[in-house]
Order: sequence, then structure tokens, then C-alpha cells
Amino acid sequence: MAKKKAKKKVQGKTAKRKSTSRSIAPRQKANLNTKPAKTSTAVLPALATAVSAVVETQSTLTDGQCDNIASDCVRRITGSKREYGRADQLQQYGVNTDQQGRAIVDLIIGDKTIGVHRYDFKIVDTSKISGLAPSWTMGQLANTIQSSAIPA
Repeated sequence: MAKKKAKKKVQGKTAKRKSTSRSIAPRQKANLNTKPAKTSTAVLPALATAVSAVVETQSTLTDGQCDNIASDCVRRITGSKREYGRADQLQQYGVNTDQQGRAIVDLIIGDKTIGVHRYDFKIVDTSKISGLAPSWTMGQLANTIQSSAIPA
């Protein structure tokens, strides 16, 4: 029995290895250089130009933005689920009365979420868009929005 106890003591007294984490391979010297990395001076002017282009405001609405405004405003009034087509007449989306046309124009001009205001534009001269009729195509409406809208 004494042998068993002695054996246990020997096992209990074995030295445990201290674990260390290494970020470098063994026998490799660590680079202790604390100087910051050099940045290329050629990149800085290009970056400045890109940032200034983003900051500049856009002077006209894009075709896609005008299509979105026209589609969203017509659908809000009519509830139509019809697929958008620039050649489709407003009648095909359910615009049948002048009252609906005026409601669409009001949304285009005044609604901050689906009208021109969502792109930071406004329509001051409403003479072109106020002639909206059910016979207009979606493309005509979008083009009229584009020609009437100015940056806010």
C-alpha cells in the first residue's frame, strides 16, 4: 500500500507546463517596430475627390427616381398591383377621374415619404404637372416630374 501512495505522490508532484500563447512561430524574432505604417499620398487626393462628389447635391432627379415617385403615388391612390410600365396609361392603373389625378399630384408635390421630398426635391411651378389626365402614360408622368422638380 505504501507503494501506491508513493506513486500517487509522484504523479501529483509532476510539474505542469505553463501554457503561453504565441503569435509568432518558435525561433522567430518578433518585430517590435512601433512606427505606424506609411499611407500612400497618391490615394488621398482621389479619396478627397470621391468624398466631395458624394457631398454635392444632385441637380435633377434620375429616371429611376421619377419612375419610383410616379409608381408609388399612383399606387397609393388606386391600390393597383399592376406591374410598372412606362408605356402604360394611368387608366390601366385605375386612374379614371380628375379627382384621382389631383390626388396623385398632391402626393407627388407634398408627400415626404413617396413624393419628390424623399429625394430632397420640390416642385414650385405646378403648371406642367397639374394637367395630369388619365390618358397620360406613366412615362409622361415620370418625365413631367423630372422636368418640374428642383433641389429643395
